[in-house]
Amino acid sequence: MKHLLKIAFVATLFAATMQMASAEEPIKGRILQVIDGNTFMFMTKKDKQTFKVRLAYIDVPKLTQPYGPKSKSILEIQTRLSSLSSLTILGRDDKQQLVIARAAMLGDVDLGGFLLSLGGGTVIDQTPLTEDAKKWLPKYKSAQAQAKQAEVGMWADTYPVK
Repeated sequence: MKHLLKIAFVATLFAATMQMASAEEPIKGRILQVIDGNTFMFMTKKDKQTFKVRLAYIDVPKLTQPYGPKSKSILEIQTRLSSLSSLTILGRDDKQQLVIARAAMLGDVDLGGFLLSLGGGTVIDQTPLTEDAKKWLPKYKSAQAQAKQAEVGMWADTYPVK
């Protein structure tokens, strides 16, 4: 019970401080399928285009690693609660045939930051820093630090995947 209270506290704190705000026009749509803890299939609302998306600035354990399946479950549960979302596309990974983006759920809650606040992944530092990274990396690092301090998610393990 104490662990659940920690998770609820961290998630509430995160939601209050991580509202999605971008100068770019986000693409509206919905998440169709979660592939792993930071990758999903997305369909646009306007033209029903479907593509694979990886959350920007976040790494999660692989499904075969400790906490990998739990990280995926966090993303699945959140997307079931609010399948409506928007994407801010930041780049492409042609090798993996996907786009790299930030995603917001209903209420403009940033999905990547939410995942980090529950201890579902780690922050990937980016260099050189883009304007977007300058804005979001400090928020993501703060969410990760709060999860570590509260020992939630993968940070509850003695030897978390880093």
